[in-house]
Amino acid sequence: MTGSVPIIAIGASAGGLAALEELFDAMPSNLGAAFVVIQHLDPKHSSMIAEILSRHTDMPVTQIANGMQVAADHVYVIPPNFYSTINGAIFELSEAVPQHGVRMPIDAFFRSLAAQQDQQSIGIVLSGTGSDGSRGLREIKAAGGAVFAQSPETAQFDGMPRSAIATGQVDVTCSIADMVPQIRDYLSHDYIRALAGADDATDIIGDKGKLNSIITVLQEQLGIDFRGYKTGTLARRIARRMGLRNITDVSEYLAYLRKQPDEARKLSQDLLISVTSFFRNPEAFDALREKAIVELVDRKSANEEIRVWVPGCASGEEAYSIAMLLIEELDKANKSCPIQIFATDLDEPALAVGRQGTYSASLVSDLSPDRLQRFFIQHGKDYQITKELRETVTFAQQNVISDPPFSRLDLISCRNLLIYLGGKLQDRIIGYFHFALNENGYLFLGRSESMGQLGQAFEPIDKSSRLFRKLKNAPNQVANFPINGALSRTAANGLEPPPRTKETVRLRELMQQQLLRSYAPAAVLTNAKHQVLYFMGPTARYLEQPSGLPTQDLLSLAHAELRKSLRSGITKALESPEPVVIDRVSIKRGTSRRDTKISIRPLAATDRSDKLLIVTFEDVTPPDTAAHADINEPATEQSTIGELESKLRDAQEDLQINLEELESTNEELQASNEEMMSVNEELQSANEELETSKEELQAMNEELSTVNNQLKDKVEQLALLNDDLANFVSSTGIATLLLDERHRIGRFTPAAKRLFNLIETDMGRPIGDIRQKFENGKFLQEVDAVFQTFSPLEREVLAEDGTCYLMRITPYRADEQRSSGVVVTFVDISERLENERHLRESEARFRDLFENTPDPLLLVANDSTIAQANAKALVFFGYDREEFTKLRIEDLIPARFRKQHRLYREAFLKDGRVRPMDTGMELCALTKTGNEIPVEIALSPVETGGDTMVCAAFRDNRAHQEAMTAVREAKEQTEAALNAKSRFLATASHDLRQPLQSLAMLTEALQLKTDDPELADLISRQSASLENMRELLNSLLDISKLDAGAVKPEIGDVDLLATIEDVCAECRPHAEMKGLKLEVEVQARVVRSDPHLLRQVLQNLISNAISYTKKGSITITTSLVGSDIDIRVSDSGVGIPGAQLNKIFDEFYQIGRDPQQANAGLGLGLAISQRIAESLGFRIEVESKVGKGSTFSFRLPLSDVLLTDVQTDKDRPKPTLDGEGIILLVDDDPAVLKSTGFMLSLQKGLEVHTASSPKEAASALDDMAPKEPDVIVTDYHLGSKKNGVNVINDTRKHLGRKTPAILISGDTALNAAALKKDGIALIFKPTSGNELRDKIFDLLSSK
Repeated sequence: MTGSVPIIAIGASAGGLAALEELFDAMPSNLGAAFVVIQHLDPKHSSMIAEILSRHTDMPVTQIANGMQVAADHVYVIPPNFYSTINGAIFELSEAVPQHGVRMPIDAFFRSLAAQQDQQSIGIVLSGTGSDGSRGLREIKAAGGAVFAQSPETAQFDGMPRSAIATGQVDVTCSIADMVPQIRDYLSHDYIRALAGADDATDIIGDKGKLNSIITVLQEQLGIDFRGYKTGTLARRIARRMGLRNITDVSEYLAYLRKQPDEARKLSQDLLISVTSFFRNPEAFDALREKAIVELVDRKSANEEIRVWVPGCASGEEAYSIAMLLIEELDKANKSCPIQIFATDLDEPALAVGRQGTYSASLVSDLSPDRLQRFFIQHGKDYQITKELRETVTFAQQNVISDPPFSRLDLISCRNLLIYLGGKLQDRIIGYFHFALNENGYLFLGRSESMGQLGQAFEPIDKSSRLFRKLKNAPNQVANFPINGALSRTAANGLEPPPRTKETVRLRELMQQQLLRSYAPAAVLTNAKHQVLYFMGPTARYLEQPSGLPTQDLLSLAHAELRKSLRSGITKALESPEPVVIDRVSIKRGTSRRDTKISIRPLAATDRSDKLLIVTFEDVTPPDTAAHADINEPATEQSTIGELESKLRDAQEDLQINLEELESTNEELQASNEEMMSVNEELQSANEELETSKEELQAMNEELSTVNNQLKDKVEQLALLNDDLANFVSSTGIATLLLDERHRIGRFTPAAKRLFNLIETDMGRPIGDIRQKFENGKFLQEVDAVFQTFSPLEREVLAEDGTCYLMRITPYRADEQRSSGVVVTFVDISERLENERHLRESEARFRDLFENTPDPLLLVANDSTIAQANAKALVFFGYDREEFTKLRIEDLIPARFRKQHRLYREAFLKDGRVRPMDTGMELCALTKTGNEIPVEIALSPVETGGDTMVCAAFRDNRAHQEAMTAVREAKEQTEAALNAKSRFLATASHDLRQPLQSLAMLTEALQLKTDDPELADLISRQSASLENMRELLNSLLDISKLDAGAVKPEIGDVDLLATIEDVCAECRPHAEMKGLKLEVEVQARVVRSDPHLLRQVLQNLISNAISYTKKGSITITTSLVGSDIDIRVSDSGVGIPGAQLNKIFDEFYQIGRDPQQANAGLGLGLAISQRIAESLGFRIEVESKVGKGSTFSFRLPLSDVLLTDVQTDKDRPKPTLDGEGIILLVDDDPAVLKSTGFMLSLQKGLEVHTASSPKEAASALDDMAPKEPDVIVTDYHLGSKKNGVNVINDTRKHLGRKTPAILISGDTALNAAALKKDGIALIFKPTSGNELRDKIFDLLSSK
């Protein structure tokens, strides 16, 4: 763990930014936890998530860097194109490598967080598409952390939340608003605070008695006994649930657990810890494949079954992983061994996932592309197990602790299950595994699991991967199976047999064995091929195994001197049913020879088709030699010998009896041993049969459950269908009646009560007994006719209330050949009849309208024939109605237009839209007399019974054409007058501005030259008068340009705050001179407008406000109104009377104007501003109170660009008023040339060269050589063929570079934007010396 700082990991994708903003808006900044945001980002662009989230929380928000330390109450954001993991308390970054084309950064961080933080980890899944995070949250849950998910209905994109919820591992599903308080309560719970210092997990619970009570409740409610689990695991999981429920007392939680069965289920799922993945710990699975599966497949025969058990399989990923390895190895070995994998678990929801075999993209992300392609089928964003792989795995619910194990297994994979169990329970389960495995079977455990006390029964194959093999000669572990009561052999067989019977059988067998040993000869059982099938008796004296390979051939085994006789005897015995006896065959035995008798007898065996023979061997007894003894031997010696021989015989008999008893005892022990082995085999077989029966019962149960579910679905569908049908029939409002062949009522709708006196209990009664409420005395006869003829019947009937119904009687068809009755429906057609009446009236009105319209009307069919013509058309074209019916529409059009008309008509029929008159098309109508009349035609499509006709209206256009000719002539005259006015304005602008320019430059030169205060004051007054005259002239020219339409707005992005501040900076000296405050409360926004025209409007409004305000302030404010911004200029001036508010925007109108007041203006400022505003698409509004002040306002649309993208004059460096440069000044007015040159020469560092014509400008360039001008300043009108622009271009061409230039002109028609693109600054006359000087220094500084 990284320490005592909990870490909250938040995964989001599409739509996640809004969810993150809402989450951090509500999240406290002092929870003591660190937040890590893992957002799906574009790998090719930088992220602004940190900047955006910093606006929604007081916690520091930082983009993760490699090696960064985790700190509490900080927010960390993953950078683009990186995976982030946590190691200790340090972030680590790695390149984001797509898996199967998909990046999974959320899963990557969740998994590392679970490994490092354990219980102090919280995973949150917010809005997004896909399944990223679903795998990682499983591991957070397994480590003891908490998992939250945004409710899908509140998420903008619900893919990720739904995928997380589908895992069954989400603890809390809620909206963002509800999530924050639950996280706060969880982090403040004792469970989280105690984790950092709790040495024993039970310290969190405290009372082990209550812990046992909780276990008892789980067993009572769910039937699962958790007593064998480790106490620490139980305590941590219970405390975690208490934290999620915000319960601090164990007794309170115990009571809650008893009242809420759902909480018991969730606690059980927490304890079961259903977490797995495909090929979890890949190096361990590599060892399993190389050291176990390869050998297992190799030792199996071609069709021998491979049996595997995966207890605690969760959702099946591990079982499918082993199945993949087996299938791959079988393919390599070219074998087709059946694979049977038993995947068991207690968690039924997890098993359901495994059975379905559908996994999200995040869960299969670690699989290789080859395995993914072979074993999975993609469905949308999920992956489905193939049929080949699915059929190898059988899923079953099983408690490995309390249920018997499977048997005859080749491999058991039990990984990360034993670590949650106590030591005794671990040994018990490993004993089960030892019993269940075949010899040399494999056991595959998890990394943290060991063999315990049973390690001597297994051989370690790979210690690091925890892979073991059952030792071949290891003693079988006695598995203490959890079976209620001992199942004895006799109990299994029913009644216990009498003991006497068994003893009798044993004595008979002993007797038979003794007799066989004493009297039976040596014998063998053979067949016609001389193969020995059975040996009996002392055959070693006659048969022996030859050197070399062992053999069963009788002739090869027989003594060499017996073979000839045996071969001939067997041949005779096979040919004859009689026994064959061969006497006295002499064979050498040791140093002597003995005679042997051979008997060969056929043996009949009903169950065999080949012939069997019994061959016996007997020694022939030699003659008695006792008679040849010496008769003269003393009696005493003979008696002694006899006595000794008698004692020897007695000893031999006693020995023989002892030997026989010993043999009998050994045989009994052997029989007992064999019986015990048989019992053991029978028990094992019974156990296997029980397991098989259990599997079969479970499969049958699953099938029955499936069938039951299907039947349940069918019942629900039928009920739903019945409800739908009932609602459909009743909601139609159609009176429906079902009658059988005897006129009995089967069913009726509520609407039928309007036509019959029906009540609900009338079902089954004859309809003839019910009074009908409509006029039809033959109703029953008509019902019978329909029933008999199978032909429907329809008629109109009138009800008593005056409603008209359409009665339909149709046969009720039980099948194609039989009718079970009739269906009678009554449809209310009163409204339809009324509509038909209205339709007839409407048609009559249409005909009246068609005939009486003032314009000629023709109705033209699709084939261009004229279907109808009104009276005006008859008069206009000169045809009668009969003649019109023989004409086509083309006959009424001059020949030169007919081809084009057909194309127009076809296009109109396809389009079908109304075409009004006055379309500008040249159209003519041809009358019967051959006259062509110019007309306008309106066309309208008319639907008539499925066909589309065209209604054409004609209008005589001769008078209209004459009027249009007069209008065109007047328009041409007006345009000529406007052009003349524009030329006059351009000339007047130059001629009026030129002397002002000269006076302005001379005045500024005098100001710089004189030192006399009185003279300076006079010059200053003259300058103010000139400024006033310039403003008057500008106003007059502006209003003239607006009248002439010469003002063309150029809309662009404008920095509103910078523009207003620039205007205020110009107007502030005027305001301060009057003692007024000029306040700006403007938001930094970018608007769409013309920057120059907007500046002029603002300047007029602010200047006007200063002029009419004696004391107080002028305030400029802005506010957002939807997607627009509202701009207001407010003053505390004299105000405007209500009667004059409508006149202030009129030209030359001023409020309270004093004719004697100096610099009073002409009253054009507001008129110009309103005209400019209208050209920009808005209007200036005014609100005013006399004595209180006025407010002028207008709205501008906001731009989509960010403020930083707009470069304003404020962003550019201000020019310095010092520097060095050579100026070429050109002007054809000597006074302006001299005064301007004089004024510029007074500026330090400027060297001025003057010229009065383009020719002198060229000479000046030669005179100043090798020097070159740094800035060209020229007038536009130079009194020659060339203007100022020509001079600039000629000079640049001469110098070979693009020299900066300033063009001064009084012609306001010049395009300033085009000149600026060419590097030419435009200044309009009259200009001040300061403006020209500043522009020169600006160009010099930029150089």
